Amino acid sequence: MKLILFAISIVLLIPVSGQKTISFFEADTATYGAYLRGDWEKMIFIGINAVSNDIDFYYLRMRIGYAYFMKHQYRKAIPHYQKALEFNKHDPTALEYLYYCYKYGDRPLDAKKLSGEFNLALLKHLNIDPKKSFIDANMFLSYAGGITDIKNDILQTAPPDIDGIQKLPESYMQLSFDMKHRFGNSIAINHSIRLFSKNEFAYGVINSLPYTSEVQTLDQYGYNLNMAIIPMMGFTIKPGFSVIHYRIPIYTTYGTGIGKDREIKEYSTSNNYVASIQAIKDFGLFRLSISGSGSNLNQLRQITGGLSFTVYPFGNLNLYYTGLAFLHEQKFNQTSDLQFIHSHRLGFKIFKYLWLDI
Repeated sequence: MKLILFAISIVLLIPVSGQKTISFFEADTATYGAYLRGDWEKMIFIGINAVSNDIDFYYLRMRIGYAYFMKHQYRKAIPHYQKALEFNKHDPTALEYLYYCYKYGDRPLDAKKLSGEFNLALLKHLNIDPKKSFIDANMFLSYAGGITDIKNDILQTAPPDIDGIQKLPESYMQLSFDMKHRFGNSIAINHSIRLFSKNEFAYGVINSLPYTSEVQTLDQYGYNLNMAIIPMMGFTIKPGFSVIHYRIPIYTTYGTGIGKDREIKEYSTSNNYVASIQAIKDFGLFRLSISGSGSNLNQLRQITGGLSFTVYPFGNLNLYYTGLAFLHEQKFNQTSDLQFIHSHRLGFKIFKYLWLDI
């Protein structure tokens, strides 16, 4: 029995290779040698082992970050460049690599916020204009007219004794304008304006009597405001507000038969509002988002809560998955309709500058 206990004690005294500690000198020389050879896997392995043994210094973090960067695992490189900047706060090399890690790791807002810490030389090197607040603007206009032959065909062939209605667009116009700008490096604002107008010809049969409406105008105007506020790296708040105004005609007086226009008594107008807020947190290979919104669309009340989760398995945009889940409630008077909605998206890179989402 004593012999067995002695043997066990001897085994426990033998160091296990997986538990071997590493010295500062070994970590420094080994990671530098791996850097010179371009052995990124070994540089990461030795570097992480050193950090787990409470060995931490500027060049070690820079080497680990660079190894991940060369493997295009940008999200894995981010915490190491952040740690390197704790050792050397204004180091331009660490700032530059961290900037690109944010950009290539699908964190462009963090990249913009980080640029506020750049000196003039680094701003010039990266071709960043710190005074530029305007991002971009675009405008879209479309117009279409109706076809007279189809209108005549409706009048000649539509059955006069079957109740119903048939409409034909006489003219259609849509105008949209978008503008993006910034306040500093931590706030981005997007304005959207939508103008929509449509004139319709309508042929209807009511109680076996046909009627026509030569002009039936529908107008809709909308404004949308979205903001992205970055109070700290890796955390974004996105409030939003939308208003939609529309006007439609109400007909109450009719002529005596086909060829007689209906008369408009008044126009019905309505204002619809949507207010929303979203909080986004990036950490490591993951992104978590929580959102909520309230609206009064179509004279009803809607409340929606959402949750989304995104993972970047390789730390870049070569492959990513997003799962979304929403709980939507719509209320009218004393009734309520509750719906659970979910969706999934998988994205991956096919070629250079070409991605596919499914």
